[in-house]
Amino acid sequence: MYKVITHNIREEHFGHPMTAEAGMMIHSNVKPTVGHMSSMITYPMPDFTTSPRAVNFRMAVRNLLDKYLWRLRSYIISAIEGTEDMAIIESEIFKVISSITKVIDQYYGTAASLEFKRLLNDYSIRIIDEVRAIKSGRDTTNFDKTLSVDIDLLGDFLDKANPNNWPKEAVKKIFKDLAKSFIDQALARKSKKWMDDILASDDAQKIILVGNESMQPFSEIFAKGIINSFPENFK
Repeated sequence: MYKVITHNIREEHFGHPMTAEAGMMIHSNVKPTVGHMSSMITYPMPDFTTSPRAVNFRMAVRNLLDKYLWRLRSYIISAIEGTEDMAIIESEIFKVISSITKVIDQYYGTAASLEFKRLLNDYSIRIIDEVRAIKSGRDTTNFDKTLSVDIDLLGDFLDKANPNNWPKEAVKKIFKDLAKSFIDQALARKSKKWMDDILASDDAQKIILVGNESMQPFSEIFAKGIINSFPENFK
C-alpha cells in the first residue's frame, strides 16, 4: 500500500477583492503529514523571499518607493505654499522614477522598462497637474478623468508583466488610493486643515511602505512579485 505525504502550507496574500488571484505562496518550516492510498508525493516550493539576496532587494525597492512617496509629498507642500524649490523637487521625482525603472529593466528588459517609465511618469504628471489646479482654484474634473486612464494603463502593464503577483484590479486600486491620498493632502493644505493633511499623508505611507492588517504595502508586493517570478536570482 502506498502512502501520501502532504504538507501544511501557509499562504501570504495582499488584501483586495482580487486577493485569491493576487496571493503569493510562501512556504517555511513545514512538517509533513502521512496519509494513505496514493502514489502522489508533493513537496513545498522553497521560499526565496527571505534569503539574504531577497531581503536586500526588498529593502532596495522599499527605499526607492520611499523616496518617490516623499518627493511627491514635498512637492505638494511646496506647490501649495508657493515656495521656490518646486522645480527642483519635481525634477527629483522623475529621477527617482528612472531609478525604479531600472528594476523593471533588469528583469523584464529595456522595452518593458521604457514603457513602465512612461506610464509612471504620466501618472505622476497628472498628480502634479492636479495639485497645481488645486492651488490655483481651478476645476479638476478633467485631471481626474485623465488620471483614471493612466491608472488603468499602469494596471494593464503590470498585469501583463506579472499576472500571478500583480493582477490588474488590485494594482489599479493601489494606484487609485495612492493618488487620492496625494490629492487629499493638497486639498487639506490648501484649506489649512492640518490634521486632515497628516492623516492623508499617513494613508500614502500605509499604501506604499507600511500596509495594514489586510494588505501588504506596495513595496513588498512589487519586490516579492519579482522574487517569486525569478527565484533563481535570489537563492
